Amino acid sequence: AIEYLGKLKTAGVIDTDITGEIIARNANVVGKDPLSFLGKAYQNTMQKAGAFYGQPDNYMKLMAHQAEMAQLKSMFPKASKDEIFDMAARRVRDTMPTYGVSSPIVRELSKIPFGTYALYPTEIFRTSKNIAKYAITDVTNGIATGNAKQAAYGLKRLIAFGVTLGGPELYSRMNNQSLGVTDENTRVVDALAPDWGKGANRVFLEGFQEGKDGTVKTRYM
Repeated sequence: AIEYLGKLKTAGVIDTDITGEIIARNANVVGKDPLSFLGKAYQNTMQKAGAFYGQPDNYMKLMAHQAEMAQLKSMFPKASKDEIFDMAARRVRDTMPTYGVSSPIVRELSKIPFGTYALYPTEIFRTSKNIAKYAITDVTNGIATGNAKQAAYGLKRLIAFGVTLGGPELYSRMNNQSLGVTDENTRVVDALAPDWGKGANRVFLEGFQEGKDGTVKTRYM
């Protein structure tokens, strides 16, 4: 088990959680003065917080790697154990947010202690692109080589990716229609919303109801 975890760390699969790394690196920026007692205390505390925050991410990547290896063994029974490990590591690294493979420029921007962290949108874009790439590659290669298991796995990944992208929108639309909420209603709510809330995908909890005083009420999230 220790050897396995060591290989995962060497391959850049674990210990590269985005949020944990941000916490630890920002601690180095703010607390880099060795003469400052508060600076050193802050640095030590936040580095430990970063390591702790990254543990759930490491666990999820560990599980994802084991799942990928099991699937790859089924798809490529003639591949060696090391080949399966490397393919699984590459897939997990490419399809899950990983600090180590982010652009150096974006990593530097993430150290700025204000504003939106640039790592999140760039990593979501990178992983989404790679999920689609692996899915399409598995489908096309599986069909071309007659590898039914590879084609099926690629199709499964592609469907799951589509549901993830379109599922929330479809659910909110069906829910809102069942409550009698029209597109005109949502446009009115959107127009009255603050700037940061405009264009949100709202799920209404109840339809529009007019009170005795003439006010119209509804609830949504």
